[in-house]
Amino acid sequence: AIQWGSLHQVQIHNMLEQNENMAHEMKDESTEDELTEAGLEATKPLSEIQPSKEYGFVAVVMGQGISDVFKSLGVDEVVFGGQTMNPSTEDLAQAVRKVSARHVYILPNNGNIIMAARQVKDIVKDRVVTVISSKSIPQGISALLAFNTEGEAQANAQNMERALGNVVSGEVAYAVRDSQFGTLMISSGDILGLVEDTIVASGQTLLEVAQETLEKMDWKTHELVTIFYGEETLQEEIDRLQAWLKEQNPDVAVEAHPGRQPLYYYIFGVE
Repeated sequence: AIQWGSLHQVQIHNMLEQNENMAHEMKDESTEDELTEAGLEATKPLSEIQPSKEYGFVAVVMGQGISDVFKSLGVDEVVFGGQTMNPSTEDLAQAVRKVSARHVYILPNNGNIIMAARQVKDIVKDRVVTVISSKSIPQGISALLAFNTEGEAQANAQNMERALGNVVSGEVAYAVRDSQFGTLMISSGDILGLVEDTIVASGQTLLEVAQETLEKMDWKTHELVTIFYGEETLQEEIDRLQAWLKEQNPDVAVEAHPGRQPLYYYIFGVE
């Protein structure tokens, strides 16, 4: 997690330390159950898992690489989802039940999942569930970095919500069908650039659409550009984009990570 740079090192150190403590606690608890006569360890239902710590996290992610990043930042359970495969309320509830914590924060990381996440509170009654209204992967990361392991639950929720505004989120994907957005005509296969879920660019060339999308994000006035590249993004495309960013403004730090997400060539976070 140190790869995220000096801006975030203190918060990340705290979260990784918390994660290590949690792992030791869970290991100790795993030996508490008595073996059955058949020599098998008794397994408690998820609803009966006793909290072993104060705070825990569930995050909706897309791509194994993004999942790895969220887990490195202290997330206990990830649920894979995205624009075309949104998890249900029950999917999220099952994940919450697996978290051995008194307070569980859910990071939907997608505006279409927030409502389903909020309904988890009506299903899971044995712990406090708080939904942070993150609408993108970068927002979810920003929220995690704002978390204070020694803070109170409500104060942490407020700080995490405020942190959502610290990052501008962008995406580059391809259109799966013909459509129209305002005056913009979109054909199936077109490459689209989005900023905060609004289409701002379209074209046939990945580099040009990525550049236009980043320009709409006003990236040159910020300190850090984080790039998660998808499973279909070629290394040469990534190299060309990074070279362009360095040429345009070498003072802005650029970090590229293999998100391995489907459908999206790039997910951008600018802060």
